[in-house]
Amino acid sequence: MLATSTLQLMTTRLRNGDDTFALINANIPRHVGTVIQIERMYEYGDQHLSIVGRGRQRFELVDRVSLHHTMGQFMEGVSAQVRILPDFHAMPCPMPINFRRGGPSSSLKRRRPSLVAYWGPQQYMQFDGPSLVYQAKSILLQSVEYHAFMASTTNSTSSAAMSAPSDPTRFSYWLAAHLNLGLATRQRLLATSCVVGRLRALIEWLHHQSAVIQCSGCATTLAHTRAIFLKQDADHGGPASTFVNPYGAIHQILTMLAVERATYDPVGTPSLADTWFPGYTWQCISCVQCATFLGWRYVSTVEQAHPRVFFGLLRNAIG
Repeated sequence: MLATSTLQLMTTRLRNGDDTFALINANIPRHVGTVIQIERMYEYGDQHLSIVGRGRQRFELVDRVSLHHTMGQFMEGVSAQVRILPDFHAMPCPMPINFRRGGPSSSLKRRRPSLVAYWGPQQYMQFDGPSLVYQAKSILLQSVEYHAFMASTTNSTSSAAMSAPSDPTRFSYWLAAHLNLGLATRQRLLATSCVVGRLRALIEWLHHQSAVIQCSGCATTLAHTRAIFLKQDADHGGPASTFVNPYGAIHQILTMLAVERATYDPVGTPSLADTWFPGYTWQCISCVQCATFLGWRYVSTVEQAHPRVFFGLLRNAIG
């Protein structure tokens, strides 16, 4: 939860045109975070501040300085020395790899470099950026369960996967943002400066991903991945997955069209107060087996809305 003085400082900076902030989880070793550029700000009195931002650069915390506010209020970590982390982009292979071409001559073209190179094409492809991008997209195309999850702007998994960035660096961030990764995995990927290493880690995750979503507390099957969809931000138009409640807690959620009714218990009564999705009431839900807090059930106040009902599952509550 952010102190009132911290909110006031952030508001003042935004009003003065300073739209860049650093976001970091200082409790995790190595202290790698993200430079955020604020795109929109919404003020709700003196106690609440909603901001929409976009990640621009990665950084490592070098030193943190604690400052005192002029009113005598203690504000830890306001000033810090950071180092912008570079992305070690995928280097081109010493010889072209024609892995995307079909036809009888394709295998011959792949064999030709191996006649003069120390390693064969298969070895080079493990470290070739475009090859890894193509491999990841191919896995996505074969995954029926990811149809709704990947189709953030289209109705076709093929169109969504193929319209993703082709640049290996940009694609690695795009893929990490769209997959249902745990917080610890996301932090490890954020701390990975090698683009090839990041892509290979994502591909390994794709190979081992399951078709079902389970409760992290008791492994009860809650839903199938085919029920995943990307709820769009009503103002920005892009997918919305990270939210902050009025108490300052940050939640990453996975939006689902359906969750097995027998697997969760509703808690409390539906409410419109501080809803993250305008026009939808929210109600807490917990696992019926182990009582783990799973997230929320959203119901539209408008009969014709689509979807009429959906769920927001906490990423750290599912596996």
